[in-house]
Amino acid sequence: MNVTHTRGPSALVLVAGLLAGLLLPLTVATAPSAQAATRQATAQYAINNLLTVREETNAGYERAKFRHWIDANGDCQDTRAEVLIQESRTSTTGGCTIRSGRWSSYYDRRVWTNASDVDIDHLVALAEAWGSGAKQWTADTRKRFANDLIDKRTLVAVTDDVNQAKGAQDPAQWLPRYDKCRYVREWVAVKLRWKLTINTAEKSALLRVQGSCTNTTITWTPATVNKATSSDGSSSTTSGLRLTKVVYNPDGDERNAPNTEKVYIKNVSSRRRAC
Repeated sequence: MNVTHTRGPSALVLVAGLLAGLLLPLTVATAPSAQAATRQATAQYAINNLLTVREETNAGYERAKFRHWIDANGDCQDTRAEVLIQESRTSTTGGCTIRSGRWSSYYDRRVWTNASDVDIDHLVALAEAWGSGAKQWTADTRKRFANDLIDKRTLVAVTDDVNQAKGAQDPAQWLPRYDKCRYVREWVAVKLRWKLTINTAEKSALLRVQGSCTNTTITWTPATVNKATSSDGSSSTTSGLRLTKVVYNPDGDERNAPNTEKVYIKNVSSRRRAC
């Protein structure tokens, strides 16, 4: 199978082909679009109708694939520091590295004044996000998720040992001692915002908790989610790409196209597609 490309004065024209009877899917990462409009739904409706149920696997997960904490605005305070400042009930001290303030951990209703006693919890843990959709994201999308300061529900200041006990567990495996209704609402909001799925046990747990809560309206703004070109989560961005022609050449005969360039594309799909 041959893939031929030519270069024009203003664009790259790609002619792509098939590998021995396979039509392979090609996903092209696109630039982030404008921020989506805010959406809303009751908690019960959102759990039942808006969250996609899909089995999850954390195969291939590495924490390093979610770059954090970053200093997005260049003021020397990274994401952890920004959340500590946002959630402190008094003025903080410490400059670039926050030392003190006053934080109330809603998971266990304990109050802390030393920043070292507080963890910044990814409400939906990085490993949980990976298994429910982030595996397919670009590195940039994972970085934005791991440092999301736009929606304050994504990151929350909590007691450090409680956060460690929670780990990467979902609501079917772990719930806070207090404010379970709030926790479930915020969990649903974060998953909706980042277009993450839930598994069957997770959905059952969410509905069980929500059944004893007020059916409050949840509001969220969908984040821009770009998918990587490979299934292992490695990212690649391609621009100016246009598929113009498919040439099927099972014998590998290049006599009629001596200047062609062969490009071999790995089939990362679980399905074989016939020509």
